[in-house]
Formats: sequence, structure tokens, C-alpha cells
Amino acid sequence: MWLVQEKRSGPLRPSGGTAAGPTTQAAIARASGKLTLAVLATPGPPQLTILGHLKRNDKMRLGSACTSLRQASLPWFPEMTVAVKLGWIHMASLAAWLERHQACLHLIVDRDDAQYDYQELEAEWNDSLTALPSFLVTSLAVCVPGLPAAVSTLTALTRLELEYPDSSAGGQGNELPFSISAHHLRPLMRLRQLSFINTKVRINAARLLSLPALAGLQALKLIHCRKLEGMPLALGFSMPQQLAALTALTRLKLSGIIELAGGWHRLLPLTQLQYLGLKYCGLTALPQQLSALTALTRLALFNNKLASGWQHLLPLTQLQNLDLGRCDLEAVPQQLSMLTAVTRLNLSDNKQLAAGWQHLLPLTQLCDLDLYDWRLTAAVPAQLSALTALTRLGMGGTLLTDGWQQPLIQLLDLNLFNCGLKAVPQQLSVLTAVTRLDLSCNCWQLASGCQHLLALTQLQDLRLYACDLRALPHQLSALTALTRLNLSYNEELAGGWQHLRSLARLQDLDLDCCCFAALPHQISALTALTCLDLSRNGQLAGSWQHLLALTRLQILRITCKSLPGGQVPPKLATLPHLRIECQPVRSQISDSTAMGSRSLEETRSGPLRPSGSTAAGPTNQAAAARAAGDLMLTVLAAPGPPQLTILGHVKQIEKMWLGSACTSLRQASLPWFPEVTVEVTADWIHVASLAAWLERHQARLHLQLRKDIWRDVPEWTHSTIAALPACLVSSVTASHEIPAAVSNFTALTRLDFTGWYADAERMPASLLRPLSRLRQLSVSRVKHTETIIEEILALPSLRQLQALQLSECSLQTIPPGLSALTHLTALALKENNLGCSATTVLTALQCLQSLDLERCSLRDVPQQVSALTALTRLNVNGNGALQGGWQHVLPLTQLQDLDLGWLYLPMLPGEVFQLTALTRLDHTQARGDRFDSRPHLLLLTQLRDLSLEFCSLEEVPEQVSALTALTYLSLSGNLLAGGWQHLLPLTQLRHLYLQDVLPRGRTAPRQLAALPMLRVHCGHIHYIESDSEAF
Repeated sequence: MWLVQEKRSGPLRPSGGTAAGPTTQAAIARASGKLTLAVLATPGPPQLTILGHLKRNDKMRLGSACTSLRQASLPWFPEMTVAVKLGWIHMASLAAWLERHQACLHLIVDRDDAQYDYQELEAEWNDSLTALPSFLVTSLAVCVPGLPAAVSTLTALTRLELEYPDSSAGGQGNELPFSISAHHLRPLMRLRQLSFINTKVRINAARLLSLPALAGLQALKLIHCRKLEGMPLALGFSMPQQLAALTALTRLKLSGIIELAGGWHRLLPLTQLQYLGLKYCGLTALPQQLSALTALTRLALFNNKLASGWQHLLPLTQLQNLDLGRCDLEAVPQQLSMLTAVTRLNLSDNKQLAAGWQHLLPLTQLCDLDLYDWRLTAAVPAQLSALTALTRLGMGGTLLTDGWQQPLIQLLDLNLFNCGLKAVPQQLSVLTAVTRLDLSCNCWQLASGCQHLLALTQLQDLRLYACDLRALPHQLSALTALTRLNLSYNEELAGGWQHLRSLARLQDLDLDCCCFAALPHQISALTALTCLDLSRNGQLAGSWQHLLALTRLQILRITCKSLPGGQVPPKLATLPHLRIECQPVRSQISDSTAMGSRSLEETRSGPLRPSGSTAAGPTNQAAAARAAGDLMLTVLAAPGPPQLTILGHVKQIEKMWLGSACTSLRQASLPWFPEVTVEVTADWIHVASLAAWLERHQARLHLQLRKDIWRDVPEWTHSTIAALPACLVSSVTASHEIPAAVSNFTALTRLDFTGWYADAERMPASLLRPLSRLRQLSVSRVKHTETIIEEILALPSLRQLQALQLSECSLQTIPPGLSALTHLTALALKENNLGCSATTVLTALQCLQSLDLERCSLRDVPQQVSALTALTRLNVNGNGALQGGWQHVLPLTQLQDLDLGWLYLPMLPGEVFQLTALTRLDHTQARGDRFDSRPHLLLLTQLRDLSLEFCSLEEVPEQVSALTALTYLSLSGNLLAGGWQHLLPLTQLRHLYLQDVLPRGRTAPRQLAALPMLRVHCGHIHYIESDSEAF
């Protein structure tokens, strides 16, 4: 089955209403609760319909919505993980619960149990394990100084992990009565994963690894395995001989076995090995036998003083993850250049590493590079900028002195933790793709460098942990894409909270240990918050009301001393999804018949297994199924409290699965999703399944067909396209070639074609003839189009066309056939050499509202433009030779948007000032001509958006003060020295762009603080050429 990637957007909108009073509403709520429980608590078709489409976490959230549902939800989870402390859980009750629900158990023995007396602990654990149903215990992790004998009874175990906590635990010193005996593991024939961690107990490696039970072992972990100090190593000084027999191994970790220096030939039979961990093994050279492990995809060599043997890595052509951290490297080994499959490389903590960076250049797939704790004395190596696949760079703990000269513009994740930064690096301003940035533990002054963050418009996760912040920088308000912000351990943070208000997408805010005594009231504006950490702050008395607006808040972390009287304020009970964590959370699961009030922490997973049975015959079963279906539809199909109770606990994708459960529910669920977008990559999609899905939901499809321009092989085939339901495809975007099957899409309303400078024969007019519903047509980057365009424009099926774009089509004249498209409201002819060509055809387009003539080599405004009196938008940007014809714009009394950017004009034409309906004017200058300071600008009183970039202004023009409707003003590229007082009357101004205006290190003038809604954008301009929107 191929992949359908779907995105649905829009909040749930309850419809309908009631005029009932409080008493009636309470009765309705009680009835709704009973109805919800009737559907969700009883095994059967309605329950399966809902739960069968939910993931584990959503089922857990739904199951914990109320006390009654918590009890009823126990059968939903066939597997559970239990963290156990002796004395905290009644093992007989747990055993009865497992038997009753036939649930598989993943048992974790809490490390605090190591504080018990060892002999008592062994006896108690033997009794506890024996009490459990052995066939239901599938995994066991024990943090005690030995392996209880009762483990041998757990014959269903597939995973076993033993960790020794500490030699001094329990006051026993080095007297360890436990040992790991091979006979304990002999009955465990299903064992696939075995781990021994920090075990100072006695291990007979030869006997242990030769057990028949371990023949199918797939993962073996031996970390710091040894006897008591001063005695020989548990594994000796070489690989154990029996290791060669474990040929099913895919993962082997032998970390911390110091001076492991022999027996490497015993790895040769492990041909399936994919991961080999040799951390802390005292290696000085790579063993020759590594070259035989050609299936390796991950190799960890951390903390070995490696000096030679690098040639043995050359056969490892599948290696993707290589860890060479703390290996005393002075240069990047030359042999790394041959490992072209590597995607992740760790070179951290090699303090003398200073050369060999050129050997990274062939690693074209390297996307993750760690250089933590690298004692950098100069700049970041320039070779890193050539790693075009690099999206994550970790440089935490590296002392940055000269920064980096070459921008790593493709980075998505950058870690500059504890780099000794005194200011935000200027180089960050070019990393516009970054979504995660860690600047924690840098004591820097916010007055310097924060403007470099303004360009990071895609930043979602920002960490400013322990940065000695006194106030939040105002630039923070510009990072509107943030969903997670960590400000913890800024113990003197006392101001700037107003800059959080614009972060409407913020979901996770960490204010741990910020030492404030009251909640900032600005937090109430962060209505998207789902997690808020207020731990280790003072007593937050009298400020809890600021949380009441956070209706989506699910987790509030706080210390008990911050609560008044140690009690949760009653007003927080109004937050419907809130869980308060005052200490490590321990879920309470109670069972009325067996579990009592004992506590255990659990995570449950696995597919839904219906429980319960009935002796009713086929007729009664059919009637029950119909009744159940009616009941389910009553709850889920009708807007109201029962529907919201269920849908409010599930994500959009879960709602989509739930809505597609049956025909009736498919129809009823349509109001759940105001908008639906289906993204399709043809080679990844099972077209028949997609077609059935579209038919079932009667959903409209927006189809994107891409083609690799470097290969003459499309991502789609004719049969792929022809299999789609023609009546449901509403838009198509194609590149290089339009498939013939598009002519079958008779419901098509939009077609976008980019030819990548191919000949127009790739777009035959015959394909468009049947498309009588087409309303938007875009053709870009096609050569030799004159004949084809005329044929297309002559098609009767395009007579109702409303939007047309012919960009970069090598047109020398405006196509005469345009005169027949009298319904056009938008026309874009961008980047065609129209020059002084005849434009008489424009006069027929009386409905035209938007005309784009950007970069068309115009010398004058076409006379025929004067006839287009319905125009509201005109773009003549980039016509450097345009000088005259401005009188032709005077009849355009409805013109609202005029783009005159990048024109070589000595002064702004006076006719422009007579267009009093203008709300947007772009007068960016191409060569820095001085802005025309005549008072005509005062006439444009409706102007809301004004761009005066690169106009050689020395101060803010006085005339701007009269434009009191302005909300957007760009003065970038002008060296302004004064006139700031002329901005003060602009009380509606929200965005002021001053890029390349202020000297480095200077902030916006203080006078601008009087403008209540203003956001100032400083920094430097980085132009990215993009196509203007035509429609």
C-alpha cells in the first residue's frame, strides 16, 4: 500500500444551540455523559468504531477524561508497562489484573529498591516474580545487584536487562551475595534482547553466552561489566569465544570494557551486525576485522585514543552513523572521505582537532554534525559551508572567537550552548531556514545583536536557558512561528513580558527558576499554550487568574511552595484539560475487585482487542449491531456536548480516521473539517485507493505532478492520472509536461504549468478543449509560445476564464486572443519583452481588476490602461526604462495597489498623487534616487502600506505624518539621521522596517515607544527573488 499524505485544518466548530436554562443544561450534560459512557464503556461495534481509529496516547487521554471512563477503559490496552517498588504494589492483585485482562506486562524494577538488604531483597523478589503469570511477562528490567532465581520461570520473556546500581548501596560495600548463574537463563528460549549494565557481580561469560536459549539473540549489551576492583575483567582481555555463535545478532554494545584488545576474529561470523558499540574500550587502533562487518550502519567508538587502523573502515559502505567523539583526533582521518553514506558524524570533544576538514567534502549526505566541546581557536572551518545536506550542527561548549565566515544557510537545527557568546552572532541573520536554536548558558547583553534574530521567521524552538536575562528582548515579538520557548534559570528576569503577546503559536513555555513572585499578566495572551513550567519560583499569590484564559493548557509544572497553603487554587478547576504536576506524577489505577488502592505507573499499547461475548443468535446480534450503530451516530453525528466530549480529546488525524469508519459517519463528519487538502506524490500513492477515498468522501483533489528536470522520467504515468475520478479533481499543478489524461478532468477549475523553458509542444491546446470549468490558468517558463497561446486563447472552453498568467513565455506582443476573455479579472504577463508592442487588446478586458506587467521592458505606461477603470491593482515593477505615459493612470479611480518599485525615475510622477483610492504604494528605488518631497503625498490619505526603500532619504519625510491610516511603512536602505517625530501621529502603524538604516549596534529611536502597536524590524536586507502572486 502506497502512502496518502493528508492534512486537514480548521478548528472544530460546534453548531446548533439551545435556549435552555442552567437546570436544563445540567440535565443535558448528565444525559450526555451517560450516553458517552454507553458507547465507550461497552465492548461492541460502537466502541470498536471509535477506538479502532485512535492511537495509544489518544486512547489514554480519552480514557482518563473522567472517573467512570477510567474504569471502563482498562480493557482497551492489551499491554502495560509497570514500574514497581517493593511494598508499593500488591503483586497478587497485579497478577489477577493481568489474568483478567490477558495483558502483556513490561516490568521495571525501580532502582530505589537497591537500598534494601540484599538477602531480604532476593527473597522478596523471588516471591513477587513467582506470583505473576509467567506467560504474560514479556520484558523485565531489574536495577538490583543480582538476578533473582525466579526469573527462570518467566518463559515468555523476550527482553531482559540487569543493571547494578552502585557498589556502596545498602551499606554492603563490596560484599555481593548475588551472582548471575547461567541456569537462570536456560529456560528463556524466547529471549531476543539481553543487557547487563554496570554489573560488578560474578559473570561466567563462556557459560552464559553458550546457552541454547541465546541462539536467537538479536541484541546484546554489556556495559561496564567487570568483577570487583583490582580483579581481572569479567570478559577477560579479549572477545569471548562464544560470541561467534550468536549469528543472529544485529546489535552489539561492549562499552566500558577497558583494554579490550584481542579476540576480534570472533566478530567475523556476525554478518548481520548493524550496530557495534565500542565506547570506553581503551582502543588505540581500529581492529582489522571491522572491515568484514559490511552490514554495519552505525559504529560508536567514543572515548578511545585512536591513532591508526582507519583503513579498516573503507569497506563499511553502508555506514550511516559514526561516533568518533573524544578520540584524541588531531585531524579528520582521510579515510572518512570514502564513507559517502554517512549521515551523522560525531567529532565532539576532540580538543586538538585542527585539520583535515577537506575530507568531509565528499560526505554529500551528511546532515548531522556534532562538534561539541571542540576547543576552537579560530573560525568555524570554511569547508562546512560546502556540506549542502547539513541541517543540524551542534557546537555546544565550543569557544567561538571569530564565528564563521561562510553561511550555513541550509541549517535547520543549530546548538550554540555555552559558547561564551557576548552577543547574538551576526551570522545567524542569514540562517533563515532554522527551526531550532539553542543559545543557552551564554551570558550575553541583549542590547547587542538581537536584531540578528529577526530574520529567523521559521524558528519554532528557541532555548535561552541561563543567559542572565534581565528583560525579554523586544525582537522576541517578531518570532511569531515559535511553538517552544525555554527561559529557565534566568534568575533576574523581570521585564519585557509584553513581547510575548505576539507569540500566538507558542505551545510550550519554560519559566523554571526565574525567581518571580507573581505571574506576568501577559501570559494570559498565550492562548495556544499546552505546557507551562513554573517550577522553582516564589509563591505566586494572587496571580493565578492570568492562567484562566489558557483553555488549551494541559500541563502545569509547579513546586508545592508556590501554591497558596500548598493547595491548588480552586479557580484552576475551570481549565478543562489541565493536569498540575507538583511532584513526579504517579498514575492511580484502581480496580474495585482486585487492585485496591495500590499505585503503579503504566503505559499501555497494542491493538484493540474486543472483549466480552454474547450467546445471542444471529438475528439478535444483527439487531444489537443496528442499535449500537444508531447509538454511536447519535453521539458522534449530532453537534452537542456528547460529540464535543469525544472529539475534544483526539487530534485531527484521529478525527479523520474516526470519520471514515462507516458511510453514515463519513457524511456526518464532514462538518468536523472545514477544509481538506490532500498532498500527493504520484510514485508514493496507490491511485486506486486514493480514487476510492475521494469517491467515498466526495472530496476535491488538488493534484501536484512534479518531474525531475535532470532526468527525462516523470513521477507520474498516464495510467496513474487516468485512474483518478475526473469529476473530483479541481486543480492540477504540473511541471515540464502536462499529461494527456488531464483533459479528462472536466471539473478542473485551475491549471498551473511550469515548462522549465521547454518548447510549447509540451502543452498542446487540445488538452484544454474539454475543460469548460477552467477559471484560472497559469503558464510559466515556456519557449516559443506565440502560436500555442493563440490556439489556447481561442478555445471556447476558456471563455469564462477569470485569471491568466503568462510569465517568462518569451512573448514579444500581448496575444490578440486575450480580447475574447472578457471575464478576466486578473492578468499577469511578468517577464516578457513587450517593449512598445501594441496593447489595444487590453481595452476589451473591462472586468480586469489586477494587471501585472513586472519586468516587461516597458518604456511608457500603455495608453490602453486608461480604459481599465475596474483596476484595483497595477504592477509595473522592474521596468527600468519606464518614463512616460503616467497620464493614462488618471482614470483608474478604483486603483488601490500600485507597485512602482525598481524604476529609474528622477521623481515620483505627479499623476500618482491623484490616485486617492490608493491603499498600497511601493516606490523602492533602483539606483538610490532621492524621494520626491513635494507635498502631493498628503493627498493619499487612505494609504496603509508605503515602501520608500533606497530613496536616499536623510530623515523621515514630514509629509509622512499626514498618512495616519498607515499600518506598514518601509524606510529600509536609507541612512536616516532624524525626522523620527514625523512618525508619532501614525498611531495605527504596526510594522516599521528599518533594515540597513541604523548603524550596527543601534536600536530604534526611543520616541517610537509612544506608538502602542508598533513593531520595528531592523537588521539587514537579504533579497530572495520570488515570483509574484498572480491570483
